[in-house]
Amino acid sequence: MRLPANLQGKVILITGAGSGIGYFTARALVTAGCLVAGLDIAVENLQALAQAVPERVLALPCDVTSEAQVKAACENVMARWGRIDVLVNNACLSVYEPFEQRTIESLSREVEVNYLGYVRVIQAVLPYMKRQGHGLIHNVSSGIGITGFAGASGYAATKGAIEGLTRSLAIERRSMVSSAT
Repeated sequence: MRLPANLQGKVILITGAGSGIGYFTARALVTAGCLVAGLDIAVENLQALAQAVPERVLALPCDVTSEAQVKAACENVMARWGRIDVLVNNACLSVYEPFEQRTIESLSREVEVNYLGYVRVIQAVLPYMKRQGHGLIHNVSSGIGITGFAGASGYAATKGAIEGLTRSLAIERRSMVSSAT
């Protein structure tokens, strides 16, 4: 992965960085010279990366459904590197089953992780970014949030909510917010 020169050396916080897109994004950013704080409920993969390049990786166990854990993780990043330049909100939970079989509890869990998790992390990093006078918040979404998908009603609804949240925040904080679908 080749990064723009202006990202090299930046402190990037990635949620859902323990596997999948989040992990491979973290790995590519570290390889390209970024300082990466990876948050996830399972950090084994990140710990292996942190052992390989300890000066550039911080693996932090964090459940984005816990405001206290999110705040503590952000404070840890600030204590280590003194800034958070980029937030990549990527944590997600997807339950695939027909809508008629879904329970309110399982739908609520998707909302807690996929939408409110993003909100919690944004609320935690935004004050730091404002104090710094810069920062970028990048919310990872999905095309399913726009098109829908059979068996993915909760996931689709939360990703659609991320689209609306991102657009609203972009209006409020024009230079700080973007999304990828």
